[in-house]
Amino acid sequence: MNEIKIPKLGLTMEKAELVKWEVHSGDQIKEGDILFIIETDKVTFEVPSPGSGFILPLAKEGSTCKVEETVAFLAADRAEYEALLKEHPGAGIEGEKGEEEPGRDSISTQKTDVPATIAAAGKNRIKASPLARAMAEKNRLSLASIQGTGPGGRIVKTDILKALETVGSERPGKKAAEEETILKESGETIPITGVRKVIFDNMYRSLSQSAQLTLHTEADAGPLLSLRETLGKSGEGVSYNAILLKIAAAAIRIHPHINASVEGDAIKVWRQIHIGVAMETAGTLVVPVVRNADLKTIRQIEREVQELIAKARENRLSPD
Repeated sequence: MNEIKIPKLGLTMEKAELVKWEVHSGDQIKEGDILFIIETDKVTFEVPSPGSGFILPLAKEGSTCKVEETVAFLAADRAEYEALLKEHPGAGIEGEKGEEEPGRDSISTQKTDVPATIAAAGKNRIKASPLARAMAEKNRLSLASIQGTGPGGRIVKTDILKALETVGSERPGKKAAEEETILKESGETIPITGVRKVIFDNMYRSLSQSAQLTLHTEADAGPLLSLRETLGKSGEGVSYNAILLKIAAAAIRIHPHINASVEGDAIKVWRQIHIGVAMETAGTLVVPVVRNADLKTIRQIEREVQELIAKARENRLSPD
């Protein structure tokens, strides 16, 4: 029997919110399967299973857990799972209304508006990324009817968008008269929590505590185009992002006082040059950092940026 604990993703991480279970009590799990999703004040992270067996969740969705807190057991076999279930009668996952799904020993995470085809899938849970699953739930699409094109047949964002295009072409649009009668109607309410809350607070603080100044100038991008073309001749192309990151880092090295921040009544000018790259992922803004960009080559920066993009899309960015 393995204890499944909240992983420590960064040096400053002390707790995390268990956002969603991707499995149900009693499901047979393989090593590497995604068990649940946690959210810190910086990132959302999918937690994989360390081994194979039968899962018994302890913590409930929405609960805040400390680092290294045990949130589930992974039994080696069905008999061990049944024994653990007797030892922990309150274990399992609470659904939205505390309803029990037929055919299960514990309470399910299925929400009332999740398509019935997903609930019926049982142990053969459909493989889908968290973003694709959320998009399908929001638009009331059945994942069972969507063909996944991701790794191992996993349903990804592009598959959902393609399905929405098909559904959209079959649905009649609203009449103009109906549109005119709606003055202000909320389609949905999105709570500002987790990563969104951090983004909201930081953006508000930035606007309220710093002078807003925008400067415009023009520069000849001909050499930039030539450099990118030259670098791409070796077969390993580079993006404009990587070149611009290197340019920005070089400029900061020449003008170090740009690389400063106010702490209390003092201005601190930093030695290291770290540059954040804003990325949108799952409807939120994250800013993974390329560290010591001035000391790296453009190709090194390119490889690092591509790795960060992949991690952001797959919710694998760590707080550090």
